[in-house]
Amino acid sequence: NEGEEKIRFLREHGVKLEVILAPYKLKKCEVVDAKNNILIDDSLRNLYEWEQSGGYSMFFDRDENNIDSWNQYNERGYQRVLRIDEKRK
Repeated sequence: NEGEEKIRFLREHGVKLEVILAPYKLKKCEVVDAKNNILIDDSLRNLYEWEQSGGYSMFFDRDENNIDSWNQYNERGYQRVLRIDEKRK
């Protein structure tokens, strides 16, 4: 259960904010209002849809190669997040 693991990870690292999980078959912007909100994601398709809905998109480039989890190159130049500092709360 990926959603359960995400919530457990966030709680273990001190994140107490509400967590909203988007089912795989729905766009994230169909579950959460993107307007003026930030999405950090490893899928460029998700970032594009988020941006088209008025949100701010940041690319989580976990492999540090500017290629997403679907093997697509970050040609739109989304700001890259190379790591999440787990020491910050």
